[in-house]
Amino acid sequence: MGVLRPLLATLALAVLYWGCAIWGPLAMGAWQDDAIYVATATSLAEGHGYRHPEIPGEPFQAKYPVLYPALLSVLIRIAPEYPSNVPLLLAPTAIAAAALVVLSALYWRRCFAPDPLRWRLACILSALSPAIVSMVRFTMSDLVYAALALAALFQLDAADEIGEEEPSVRRGLMAGALLGAATLTRSIGLSVLAGAVAFLFWRRRWRDASAVAGIAALFIVPWHLWQLQAAAANGAALGDGSLAGLLLSELNYGIWAPVGAFETLRVVVQNAVRIVFGLPYFQFGLPSWIAADALGSFSWATIIVHVLGYSFLITLFAGFVVTVRQRLRALHLAAIAYAIVVLAYPGDPYRFLLPWAPFLIYFLLAGAGRAAHLAAGGSSLRSTRNERIAMGVLGSLLALLFVTEDLRTVSGGASDYHFRVTPQDWGDARDLEAKLRELTDPEDVVASGDFAALYLSTGRQGYYAWPIENPYELFYGPDRSYWNFFILGTETAADQVAERVRRMLPDAYRAAGVRWYVDNARPDVLTTAVRRLIAQRPQWFQPVYLTPQGMFRIYRVTLPPLPGPAGRST
Repeated sequence: MGVLRPLLATLALAVLYWGCAIWGPLAMGAWQDDAIYVATATSLAEGHGYRHPEIPGEPFQAKYPVLYPALLSVLIRIAPEYPSNVPLLLAPTAIAAAALVVLSALYWRRCFAPDPLRWRLACILSALSPAIVSMVRFTMSDLVYAALALAALFQLDAADEIGEEEPSVRRGLMAGALLGAATLTRSIGLSVLAGAVAFLFWRRRWRDASAVAGIAALFIVPWHLWQLQAAAANGAALGDGSLAGLLLSELNYGIWAPVGAFETLRVVVQNAVRIVFGLPYFQFGLPSWIAADALGSFSWATIIVHVLGYSFLITLFAGFVVTVRQRLRALHLAAIAYAIVVLAYPGDPYRFLLPWAPFLIYFLLAGAGRAAHLAAGGSSLRSTRNERIAMGVLGSLLALLFVTEDLRTVSGGASDYHFRVTPQDWGDARDLEAKLRELTDPEDVVASGDFAALYLSTGRQGYYAWPIENPYELFYGPDRSYWNFFILGTETAADQVAERVRRMLPDAYRAAGVRWYVDNARPDVLTTAVRRLIAQRPQWFQPVYLTPQGMFRIYRVTLPPLPGPAGRST
């Protein structure tokens, strides 16, 4: 296959994805991270350095790697006016998504030599993947990272297919640069780099391993040195007082690092169960109403999601093993290293599986084909027929689910915007932004779960509305139920969080100078804890405005001063 056809396919798919991205209402801030990327990119574009302009004092951004915001900053220099520049800012995501799908197809054809039916089905389903289509509408780094990482693994495994007959150092150098760039896009790229280098050592390709590690280090080491200096500067500026509690989760990965073997094991177990939910819902297009019913209360929907989730997981694993038995590749070890990090990290794993979306589809088809082959009982003709029937039926069902979800995604308006995670009414969000600009002064500080998005639209700086000190305790308590996939909180966790908010939030808001609090309608444990404090201390939180659809409520914060020496007030 020549170069022209993949390039044309990438271009055509990128245009299609970009059209999906800009169709419908502006959706900045749905993930919070997307607004943070744009805010920090704006700081870079304006020459202020890699900082958080949305936070008072503009601390350094020492958490998210710099490459993706740097790319956005170039586009912001071209089109600096927000929000009119958002369509341009979405272009890298669309291009990366298209490149990921095309590179996946090229990889399968070159390295796996699949059955033509499996290859074609995987190509079509990957292009239609609702996980990819829903994410192209946000300024998130996942797809850019995925395209870079897969391009690197393709270089290594293509060189391995050639073997000793052709020097592969050039490919190793290119792979090292791509892996370095991927790690500068998302920190989890370190796991893929580790898997790639381990594969080269296993193959005894010492020269290639040195080339990959050395070139990648040229990208990664300067960033980590700067990151250490920036984190130290932030720490010196913030100290260890109550204000730091509002920022610990945002300024670095410190509180997200493993805290002990027992806690990490609990996260691994719970994340494994969350993946069971994420596969049918986030990756394979299960309608959101079934997923919502499954989590809301134990019902037939719960049974369906469990059965589908474990069936998908087993079939995926079987397909992965099928490709390993053909030949162990760098992609396999990188996938294992990546999976270990995702399982151990205290965050919902469904989104972190997004960079592997095309391969999840491919492994699922391969696993279904293998099951059909075994069911044939050794008959070659019958096994081939069974494999094609199994893959055809599965592929057709997935295509139906994918197209349905994609149409729902691109057809939604402001009030029924669908991105398969948290419901959002963007008409209410626009109303909230307009009211905040009316009620507040430019120097006022706003506490909100969406503070970065509010900064972009209103210019008001802010903080998270709550302190997060221990995500292991907060999101991975030991008393969660398997039937709801550990996603819903428990009464114990709610009480613990409410007590912590009651004890810490007033001092944190005083130190931060918070004058306004924005409550959203999301039923998470942190928002609920702040509501309990408001109910206990209504004199501290004056309700000022409720958006028309009830998604957001604005409160004026009037905390009493701390008592000073000798009974005086400070």
